[in-house]
Amino acid sequence: MQKFILLFIAIAATIITVVTLGQKPKSGISGGGSTVAPTKSASPSSVISQDVPLPTGEDVIRTFIQLIHEKKIPEAIGLMDETLVPSDSVKQEYGVVFNSFSSISISKIGLETFGKEDWKEGEERFRVDLQISIKPQSQKSMWDEGANTRWITVVKKEGRFMIHDIATGP
Repeated sequence: MQKFILLFIAIAATIITVVTLGQKPKSGISGGGSTVAPTKSASPSSVISQDVPLPTGEDVIRTFIQLIHEKKIPEAIGLMDETLVPSDSVKQEYGVVFNSFSSISISKIGLETFGKEDWKEGEERFRVDLQISIKPQSQKSMWDEGANTRWITVVKKEGRFMIHDIATGP
């Protein structure tokens, strides 16, 4: 059996070598065997930069919920600031809760104005109506099966919004 595997590997290597040698290299950026064709566009340093709008607070919340739905929990937690997740153990607790969801989606989202005079600079608060399905046998948490409403505060830090707080009331 071992001889058959070695013979198969040798045949595969031979085929790959023959196919590779039979291809004519295309001239590319490096002038060698690169398969990337050169372009006539200007270099990045010579292009005048145009302002690309950064994600809004609402965009960050929508991305956050979508990442949880897609089971990309570490990426979702990465959108939370150090006030909300000050340690690895807190991040792990959120991970357990978020992994207990079969699905999560936003039903409605809107900018909240209640208590606006108390907000810090760069803060925005949104009322977010969510629809959640929880996996059977999951531990009980502050999230319920079905409709859930949360007030999610985002704060702009270093030019981008981060999830700063998730609360059950404004």
